[in-house]
This record gives sequence, C-alpha cells and structure tokens, in this order.
Amino acid sequence: MHLTGVASYLNSRRFYDYAKRAILTTRQFYFSTEHSYDGAKKKLPCLIRLPELTNSLVCVIEDLRTVTLTYKIGVTNLLFTLGLTENTNEEGQKLDDFYLPRTLRVNDHSIENSSDGEFIDFIFSKDSSMDKYDTVCFSDEGKTVPDEVKGYLSPELVAELD
Repeated sequence: MHLTGVASYLNSRRFYDYAKRAILTTRQFYFSTEHSYDGAKKKLPCLIRLPELTNSLVCVIEDLRTVTLTYKIGVTNLLFTLGLTENTNEEGQKLDDFYLPRTLRVNDHSIENSSDGEFIDFIFSKDSSMDKYDTVCFSDEGKTVPDEVKGYLSPELVAELD
C-alpha cells in the first residue's frame, strides 16, 4: 500500500496478494489527506520502473529521514527512491537480515535527507537456489570488481570479468 500511495482497510500482505491476483477492487482502497489521489498518480509510473533500481546506476543511502519515519536504507536513481526497513515482528525484534520496501518517494531530495550515500559500481544477481552470483545487472565501465567481492561470484563470472 505504501508503494502505491493509497490507503486501505486491508493489511499490506492481503493488499499485495489481491493486487497480484488481480482481485483488488476500488472498494478495498481509498484516498485521504495523507494518501491523496495526486500522490498515487505520481507513484504509479514509478512502480513500473522499479527494475531500474536493480539494473542501472543507483545510490544506496543510509538513514533516510521523512516526516513520519527514518528508513535504515534506501535506493534511489535520483528520480524516485525506495525506502527499506529491517524485517521485524510486531514486537520490533529483527527476524532476519532482509530489508523490506516500505515507501516509494518521488522527486523527494532523498540524498539530502540521508546521513550518507554511495553510488553503486556493480549490481549482481543470482537464482535463489544458487550459492554465488552469476549475472551482472549493472557495472560502471570505469571500475574493476574488488578482490573481496569476487568470492561471492561464480568462477565463470569472475573469469568473464577479469
């Protein structure tokens, strides 16, 4: 819900499930002062562009401050930002080392509202069943992969990059 900019009576898991299965109806979400139609209208084109955050130049930011929350990390392409929080239970206890998307912000000065940021030189991916990364999704042509990263990459990918 936070990524779409609408309010809903459904919890976020059910909202996502209904949207994914194409059974979400207009009676299950609404607009309000905090969740305006204009805000949702700005966010929807960015939802389609979310893959850009994994296959193009991005900046990873720390401690992204907003009016309501500080997000542990964020990823921005300078046009929009995805704010992420640690995966916790209802009591606030950390469940694992995953970060969950919690907000989508459009043209919001995210770098200025963060404690630190770093532009990414490489983005790798792998199938979840694999131990090592085997695909380059983004690479800064002027950079070489650091030796300490190569241990996370498949031998074939290391050979290709060298």
